[in-house]
Amino acid sequence: PQTFRALVGHKEAVQDLPPGAVHLVEAGPCPFQMIRYGRNIYATQFHPEADGQSFATRIRIYRGKGYFHPDEAGALTDACLAEDITVPGQILRRFVERYRAG
Repeated sequence: PQTFRALVGHKEAVQDLPPGAVHLVEAGPCPFQMIRYGRNIYATQFHPEADGQSFATRIRIYRGKGYFHPDEAGALTDACLAEDITVPGQILRRFVERYRAG
């Protein structure tokens, strides 16, 4: 799809790409959400393995660790659980299918 929803949880972000890297996915304040380097090296800033439930678990674990104000944990959890996050998992599955055989 042209656009999709994904979950992110980082304090840092890639600012510049190395020579030869291909910019594949962009978003807001963290423009380089997915890149390819060479023929088969991929990197994502978003979490292709995560859905709302797994991020709710992360919020519980990281509460008080400086990623967000602890008082925001409930609202962040609710927001994550309200999202229908499916495309990132499809991207990850397709990657595995494509490169599993070598």
